[in-house]
Amino acid sequence: MEKHLYTAKGCSRCSIVKAFLADQKIEFVEKDIKGEGKEDFKVFYRQNRKQVRRGTNGIEFPILHANGAVLQGIGPILSQILTNGKLDPFIQSREPEPGWLGGLNIFASKLPEQETFMEILRFVKSKGLRIELASDGRNPALLTNLTDEKLLDRLIFVLRGPADLYHALTGEGLSETKLAQSLSCLSRSPDYKIVLLVGIVKQDDRTLAFLTPEEAADAAKLVETATGTKTHPFVIQPVKPDKESGLKPLEQTDLFKYRTRCRRFMVKSEIALEES
Repeated sequence: MEKHLYTAKGCSRCSIVKAFLADQKIEFVEKDIKGEGKEDFKVFYRQNRKQVRRGTNGIEFPILHANGAVLQGIGPILSQILTNGKLDPFIQSREPEPGWLGGLNIFASKLPEQETFMEILRFVKSKGLRIELASDGRNPALLTNLTDEKLLDRLIFVLRGPADLYHALTGEGLSETKLAQSLSCLSRSPDYKIVLLVGIVKQDDRTLAFLTPEEAADAAKLVETATGTKTHPFVIQPVKPDKESGLKPLEQTDLFKYRTRCRRFMVKSEIALEES
């Protein structure tokens, strides 16, 4: 089956994907939705509307249609071609900020195809896009390699809590040493912030409860100890519980306790603004 690449004239992301396909010697049929491919795209969109994401700025291009699959955006297209989708959980499609590749994360202790992941970032970086990546402290060796190679332009450090709660929060354990190693990479990223997630912890008696203000403060203290400074951008963001948890969402006033305790160690601690 032919690979159809839907592009838009003047789209830099489309040019990057076309260059990648050419570099990999992969044949495809380009359909410019602002030119000769306009009618073909209308037919494609009617048939695949549910699989095509629309953002506030409209549909993101390029879109690759191959073997019945619809791949949208640079990351998912490169992931499918190079790893047969093994990296899909770590290279997600999202509405891009102009000039940036986002939607990347290394939320896993054992990321598959690590060298290919770096290869994708190198290629994108070489084409002039800036890269935003999220890490939660797992896989510190990979994060160290990414920052040492200066592949990241913005690092979002999603701090789940103190190290001893990572297994309860993520299903994967993480030592304090490894979490500290990841935190040490913050200073090597040109732009970064720490987002402390006030997540839901399964207790020893199997009941569920939010991360406590004291546990949040322990996490903030670890950041200070690991990095030697109290002045990191530090945002406290509550997780919205699902109905099955039986928990009520935290109110803004509940979060004041978290901010007060975290500011002992992270003086710039702020509460995330509520989404409108």
